Amino acid sequence: METIGSAYHATETFVQGLLFAKSQLRKLAGGSELPSNSERCRDADDTSSDAGSSSVGSQSTDELSEVLSQADIWLGRAELLQSLLGSGIAASLDDIADQQSSAHLRDRLILDERYPMAVYTCKKCKIDVFPVWNAWGHALIRMEHYAQARVKFKQALQLHKGDPAPVILES
Repeated sequence: METIGSAYHATETFVQGLLFAKSQLRKLAGGSELPSNSERCRDADDTSSDAGSSSVGSQSTDELSEVLSQADIWLGRAELLQSLLGSGIAASLDDIADQQSSAHLRDRLILDERYPMAVYTCKKCKIDVFPVWNAWGHALIRMEHYAQARVKFKQALQLHKGDPAPVILES
């Protein structure tokens, strides 16, 4: 548990560093919000006849936007890692580095019956949350909490694509 505590504090430092880097990137971008993709496309259409330095500025803005996007992704992952560690769950950045490793972590959390944290992991990592709601519903049925199970199954079925019969008939 001491190792998890040390990792938690290291993650806090990492989150603070990412927040600082993100604020510095925003200052570099001129302190204003970077244009969204649709705004950039509209601006490109309006200035398509202009040549020269505007394309260099646009490329720089696109690169800066990509770096900010990556900072947001890693900040979300670091915050998730901090939440996992704060909940006493041993995890590392490798566990949330990509969709496959994130799905493996989700499945591990389901096996450990850490359903709320599994849902949070799915949302932060943008992976399928259906297995969590489904497993949570079945766990609630085993505990004879039928009304709560119904809510979890409803959430699962709202996400399920295809015929719901196999999900409903699953024991």
